[in-house]
Amino acid sequence: MRTRIYCNRPSHSARDLSRATGIKRIKRNNSRYRERVGDVVVNWGSSDVPFSRAIVLNGNSYIASNKLTAFRKMEEM
Repeated sequence: MRTRIYCNRPSHSARDLSRATGIKRIKRNNSRYRERVGDVVVNWGSSDVPFSRAIVLNGNSYIASNKLTAFRKMEEM
């Protein structure tokens, strides 16, 4: 299982999260990442997540756009 962070635009908070956790980010353009069944992708604010085989945390477009709501929903899981 691999875990990655996906953000569809430049984000200081996604960069900081990646550095703090050691989780790699998925590049928006020219990415070498190829999703596999069982991968976990943390959606960091994107309303459109281009992954179909990975487990996407925070995949709902409404929740994804609001970090506080997203963290509260993740706590419930």
